[in-house]
Amino acid sequence: MRSMTGFASIEGDGWRWEARSVNSRGLELRLRLPPGWERHEREFRAIFAQPFARGTVSVSLSCDNGREQGALSVNRAVLDQVISAASLTQGRLRKAGLTPAPICVEGILALRGVLETESDPASPAPSMQKAQEVGAGAQAAAGALAAARAAEGAKLAEILSGQVDEIERLAGLALDRGKERSAEASAKLRERIDAILAAAGTDHSIDQNRIAQELAVLVVKQDVQEEIDRLHAHVTTARSLMASGEPVGRKLDFLTQEFNREANTLCSKAQDPVLSEIGIALKVVIDQMREQAANVE
Repeated sequence: MRSMTGFASIEGDGWRWEARSVNSRGLELRLRLPPGWERHEREFRAIFAQPFARGTVSVSLSCDNGREQGALSVNRAVLDQVISAASLTQGRLRKAGLTPAPICVEGILALRGVLETESDPASPAPSMQKAQEVGAGAQAAAGALAAARAAEGAKLAEILSGQVDEIERLAGLALDRGKERSAEASAKLRERIDAILAAAGTDHSIDQNRIAQELAVLVVKQDVQEEIDRLHAHVTTARSLMASGEPVGRKLDFLTQEFNREANTLCSKAQDPVLSEIGIALKVVIDQMREQAANVE
């Protein structure tokens, strides 16, 4: 089992890969490359997409081209346009009877295009040797991210396994209490009916077969065996999914919905404080399981 969250970084001579992933319904790969590396984008995308089935995977490559950043310079043409526009605006405001705020140098320099960085021509395409080295680094970064997600997934598996065990335990308690409750309810109903029959004496208008049918209907309405059986079946399915070694996040998410449906039915049939308490405890554990399953690939 693997999580959808993880981080990895690999660096070499003048380059560095960083890869991180978070939860997502499907697989989304976001790749950011420095200038000059565009021709290798398809290759790198294939490398980082191959190990994963789900999650938003964000990958960036940074390269040191060995050249210092150029010095700052003022674009005089743009500066003249800004000064002209500022003077015109101030004149219009004064003519309208308004007092314009003073213009500061820092504000002008902060405008886009006024300050420029002297840079070299566009970065050249990397050499074949450099591309192969960085490509091997991409493979290593993808593997490291997969390992990080697997390590997180092992922790998730342990948590989910404990939650499935708890669901199984609570389902067993619900079954035991359901049998006790059914026996108690049947005995009480039988006592009341016997009292009614004794009071009726020889009144033949009371149909004992009809009473037996009504008793059977009440027992069926209170019987939680079917819900418990389905809960146990879902427990078996959950353990099978977690042991499969495949991406099962979506299936686990759907399975928690089935767990919750049975817990809701159990609560609606409870009519008993102890059984209701067990049903609520089931819903709490199932909701916790749903939250953890949302992180599984």
